[in-house]
Amino acid sequence: MKKIIAEAIIGLGREIERAQGLFPMDDCARRHLPHYYRARRHLPHYYLGVIEEEFEEFKAEVFKFNLGKNRDTRPAMKAELLQLAAMAMRAYLEV
Repeated sequence: MKKIIAEAIIGLGREIERAQGLFPMDDCARRHLPHYYRARRHLPHYYLGVIEEEFEEFKAEVFKFNLGKNRDTRPAMKAELLQLAAMAMRAYLEV
């Protein structure tokens, strides 16, 4: 179990770094949050939208899952959960 947790944490760190590389917070803020430095109070709303989007992508994979029809979406679910966790951690660090 410790190995699985360690792998998940390493994967989370990699996903946070990947997301930060793709969408640095300053760039995201400039694109999505008018007057970011004067309106930091809007940052939680931005992350709410991002987290909701990641949750919806996870939910879609859950609804596709059906072993009886040979639709094993567990790897895709794990990938979406990793992205969801990374965005939640970014929100925690930024808000």
